[in-house]
Amino acid sequence: VDDPAKDLALTRHQVELWRRLWALLPGDLWLSTYLAAVSLMNLRPSSVLTFLDRTNVTVGLAALLTDVESVRLSFRSVSPRNYDFYRLEWLGIYQALSRRRNCTLEANSFAGRASYASWLEIDEKLIAYQPNDESSDLENRESTSVPRPPNTRAAATGYTVGWLGRFGSEKDPHLWVDVFENLNRDFPQVSGVMAGTGPLESETRDLINHHGLSNAIQILGITSGSRKFLDSVDLLLLTSRYDGRPNVVAEAASCSIPVVATSSGDLVLMEMNYKNLMVSKRRDSEVLGGIASMVALAV
Repeated sequence: VDDPAKDLALTRHQVELWRRLWALLPGDLWLSTYLAAVSLMNLRPSSVLTFLDRTNVTVGLAALLTDVESVRLSFRSVSPRNYDFYRLEWLGIYQALSRRRNCTLEANSFAGRASYASWLEIDEKLIAYQPNDESSDLENRESTSVPRPPNTRAAATGYTVGWLGRFGSEKDPHLWVDVFENLNRDFPQVSGVMAGTGPLESETRDLINHHGLSNAIQILGITSGSRKFLDSVDLLLLTSRYDGRPNVVAEAASCSIPVVATSSGDLVLMEMNYKNLMVSKRRDSEVLGGIASMVALAV
């Protein structure tokens, strides 16, 4: 890109902003911001809604530079400093965008809102709350549960425990394998299926082999849709260290699939609204395996 300011027909003030960005941003972030700006200049939208941190910072900057009237940056979990893909540059960019009157920050969980507010050093009230499921009125909602056809298979035969998520430290797939091992002692015929990908996938496969569970646990990789995956499992087991408001819990509830999860994010609040959700405050493989065993026995 020889002269992005000229290519985008920017004002003198915007040209100066681009020059400063060129000096401040790593090349990949600068290029992503430039490409987003080109798209916005061609589309000329009055408002922009973005999701996830990298898109928020690059498209948010591009929207600022191309005078988009309204920008909404949405978070899907807790702040990125908790993740292995965190970029130091994001903090300053988020803080600059949060000071713009035409820019709204939005979290889909109370835990996420608190986490981002702490990271950005701003008041929580400056971050809007918009959950992914039906309503934000947690106190007044009736418990959500859609009847599921009875499972005619015995708990110890053909019973499948599922996991859906990113193979990252925040989701702790290694704990999931440890819990499954304890469950497998009670029900040797139980099977496990994990869907997703991420940096810990290879280590998770090694752990599965180390426990001698390679014939019991299958890793599917990326799936085409969560509903199809959920229809194939009898129990969803989540072992996150930290989370926001997991979509998959609400999706499992709509199918009346029981969920056993560690206490993270808004899951304790969600437990009040979903009959099939059981949250453990202890991150212990024996405890979680015991809870999962009780659920299996109740089938």
